[in-house]
Amino acid sequence: MSAETTRPEYIGSSEAMKITGFSRTTFYRRVKDGDIPCVRAIHRWIFHRETLIAWREKLLAPSRSVP
Repeated sequence: MSAETTRPEYIGSSEAMKITGFSRTTFYRRVKDGDIPCVRAIHRWIFHRETLIAWREKLLAPSRSVP
């Protein structure tokens, strides 16, 4: 089995911060503002790994301006 298949589908905040590259303060501010896709589960924020990676890629992609 590869490492990719053994990773959990849902991750916690600390791993999500590593994926996004945001500081702790920026990360939680953006979560609170609804900028980062996540779900509140009892007293925790949880993140779907693939959705978070796709969100980050979209954020980092150069914007296409229409003339």
